[in-house]
Amino acid sequence: MCQILAWENSSNQICSEIARLRAPIKVVLKTKDEKFLLERWILHYSKIFGDESIIIFDNCSTAPEIFDTYRRHATKIRVYSYSGA
Repeated sequence: MCQILAWENSSNQICSEIARLRAPIKVVLKTKDEKFLLERWILHYSKIFGDESIIIFDNCSTAPEIFDTYRRHATKIRVYSYSGA
């Protein structure tokens, strides 16, 4: 599994990381187990805004394909765990 900071434990660190981004626009996705569209969403918005603009809050996904996608893009985008509703 991909190592992802959890909002519940690291909200201050996550907010600091996001605040330090130099991206003029930040594109945020809150998702859970969306294995069919996730890869295309990342590629689409990365092309438009750049990888540094992409922020994903994952709401407790369980599908292994999701974490494979996160691993493939781990050096480019930011992914955080969020267990809120």
